[in-house]
Amino acid sequence: MVLTDCYGQMVSTLSQGDLGGAKKLLNKVHAVAPIEKRILAHMEAKLYLFQGSYEKVIQILEACKEKYGVYIGQLCDLMVCYYNINNGPKMVETMESVEHELSLCQQQLSFTSRVKTLVLLAKMQEETGEIKQALQIYQSLLSKEKLPVKDSMVCLAQVLRVKSLYGVQEGLSRDYQQLNLVVRNSPDYNFMFEVEHGLFLSEVILFGMNIAEVRLKRLLSVENLLGVDKSLLLFDCLEVLLRKKDQNIKPFIKNYSKDLKTEDELECFLLNMANQKELSHQDFIEWHQKIPLGQFLRLYLSSSCVDFPWAMFLISGVKEGSQKIWRNLFDNIHKKEKSEVEVFYNDEEISSIYGEISLSRKANLKEIFFVLIESSKLSKDELIQKVWKVKSINPSHEERLRTALRRINKDFKTISGHPLVKIKKTSVELAYDFSFKEK
Repeated sequence: MVLTDCYGQMVSTLSQGDLGGAKKLLNKVHAVAPIEKRILAHMEAKLYLFQGSYEKVIQILEACKEKYGVYIGQLCDLMVCYYNINNGPKMVETMESVEHELSLCQQQLSFTSRVKTLVLLAKMQEETGEIKQALQIYQSLLSKEKLPVKDSMVCLAQVLRVKSLYGVQEGLSRDYQQLNLVVRNSPDYNFMFEVEHGLFLSEVILFGMNIAEVRLKRLLSVENLLGVDKSLLLFDCLEVLLRKKDQNIKPFIKNYSKDLKTEDELECFLLNMANQKELSHQDFIEWHQKIPLGQFLRLYLSSSCVDFPWAMFLISGVKEGSQKIWRNLFDNIHKKEKSEVEVFYNDEEISSIYGEISLSRKANLKEIFFVLIESSKLSKDELIQKVWKVKSINPSHEERLRTALRRINKDFKTISGHPLVKIKKTSVELAYDFSFKEK
């Protein structure tokens, strides 16, 4: 049997839950050339990956990388393993390597391999907090004319899952109806976990747990459902219920207590949150240092001990489109729990508990800041006159103001998680409920 064919057959066998069959295939293989030895090592790593032995996979694939060089398929599996052992820094480092390699070898990959790699990258973008970028990858794949029906279903299911987990309501009902219709009208549709996962989570959001549970029970009864997939279903559902402050949380934990037993630290932590175990801000800070930002924010924003300024500060670390999604999610969870942001100032600097801005080389920021803490809302003309002491205003002053305000908002986000000002058509006003205190 050709080694590459054997590899593909083994991956297919594993996806069907047949560990014994995969081991038999591996035992038939004999590798001589370096490329064959690399593929054989990757096959062995796949077996350990299927069994959840992530440290062993890392050991094999890191050695393989050292000996035979970098290959995108192996990097993808490494990325998944670092994610599963909660090693955020190594996951991000490996994700960046995957992105680089994909840019170099995209044309050499088969269409199917390219789609699988992009879907995996999108999932990892989620873990780093870049939700908007992840959605864009899925949606760009869906726009491709030659995308096979099966891959199209998987991508649409990812869109449903992301929207459900991160509170993106726009288009959720439409996407759910579209995927549900495709599944019902596909006579050769066979069980696809990713598709069912997306449909289930969107049903929790759209219809509530009582209706969604019909699908959940059917999924949990599927023969050969992987333990990792079962955990994913249940703990994603628990997270959504927790975020909604759903009355079904206690019955859910009671009804699925057997399946919710876990040794995973993060899942145990989520269970403690759901069981209303008293947790401190320090408990969350420890997790922040261990797991990727997106994974942490999902956990933290669902808790009852959120420090609002710190949450906004963390959210400011992702790109603008993703920031909007996180802020909306936070607003929906903690509508009545926001607190003002304390900002301290003197002639030399502006600061908060998260950092400071030196004013030594920021004359515009200094002037505008001191004007606005005296008058929280001004017309643009008034602001220009107060800051630059001019009597007549021309277009160059307006452009100078726009540039200055953009820079000021960017600086201010680094210490508060918020822009300093809202820029309207004819006026400028403070953007948030800041508490300004002179040092």
